[in-house]
Amino acid sequence: MPAQASPAFRLRICAGVVAHTLWTSAAPSMSYPLYARHWGLSPLETTLIFAVYPAVVAAVMFLSGDLADRLGRRRAMLLGLLASLAGTVLFALAGGLGVLLAGRVLMGLGVGLSAGPSAAMVAETGAEAGLSRPRAAAVTVAAQSLGLVLALGLGGVLIGWAPLPLRLNYILLALVIALLAGLTLLLPPDTLPDGPHRRPRRRHLAPGDAPRLGAATLALVTAYGHGVLITALGAQFATDLVGSASPAVNGLSLALFPAAFGLASVLMRDTGRGAALVGGAVSSIAAMALLVLALEGHSLVAFVLANLASGTGYALLVSGAFQMIDAAAGRENRAGLIAHGLLRAYLASGLLALAIGALADGFGLAAAGLLGVAVMLVLCLLCLLGLRAASPAGRPLP
Repeated sequence: MPAQASPAFRLRICAGVVAHTLWTSAAPSMSYPLYARHWGLSPLETTLIFAVYPAVVAAVMFLSGDLADRLGRRRAMLLGLLASLAGTVLFALAGGLGVLLAGRVLMGLGVGLSAGPSAAMVAETGAEAGLSRPRAAAVTVAAQSLGLVLALGLGGVLIGWAPLPLRLNYILLALVIALLAGLTLLLPPDTLPDGPHRRPRRRHLAPGDAPRLGAATLALVTAYGHGVLITALGAQFATDLVGSASPAVNGLSLALFPAAFGLASVLMRDTGRGAALVGGAVSSIAAMALLVLALEGHSLVAFVLANLASGTGYALLVSGAFQMIDAAAGRENRAGLIAHGLLRAYLASGLLALAIGALADGFGLAAAGLLGVAVMLVLCLLCLLGLRAASPAGRPLP
């Protein structure tokens, strides 16, 4: 990389890789009703397309562990981008469920390899650029917001108004991923430890850090629960229960979720981790109440407000979680600890998606939505209890 390149330039590249993980994750979200209509897929089959992805992400993170800390951030990110690219190309060419599942496996592999190191590099490069820990966490959340806005908002517009509704969305994403892979080559070469540090190792935590890592993991699981309800089932909720028949309107409505968490990440960038986790849980509870009102009352207004509240809750929960992990980590294990929390978040979201899909097949989409709401309320309570356990001597965390 040229010597004059600034940390801000490197920060933008790493934030772009973070954004790709959420865009890739949610890319099929607005296509699910089309798959159901054109290919006759059931709700369980469409949620299976979603659930395969977080299951693979979790498996990759479990098997690779702290791979990026041992083999290098840039290498892991490049491998992840190439896998995501291959999966996206399969979606662009798909003609049935089997190819879609193969594409989701590759997408999960790509995000599993790149999510931890890209978030770690945002934290480290942000520090080089003079950003505080909350502001570096806000960059990560804002990048995730951009990825989801493109997946839901742009995806809905392309499906509703552009040609090739089942393919154009993925062609565009593939081009963006290819560009990111080229930019990642411009990052500084990885500096790797010698000897035994290149081998897998246990993550060592100070005695007070384990409860904080647990609270951070609960926060990530709760945040990703919002992602299940919105990216796996949001388009079908809007079409079948709220009663909005326009893919473009539905996509833009759902895009308010990432737009809200992007805006919240900027406005609340100086919020400490304790306040962020409490605010995230409270916003999530409000979002679930609004979602029930939208589904039971067939209200598009309530649906829009639920997406806005979900986005605020997601932003605060993820920001607080990354701040907690960053506070408990050093450079030698930061990516591994982020992967530790994300692994459980992705695994939980896959299980939740399958449970909701199975219930929708047997009892209808409305019952499935109520199950999702109930699970989210329990997660919010657990998140608050986890924060209490992580507070030293019962004092609030800064």
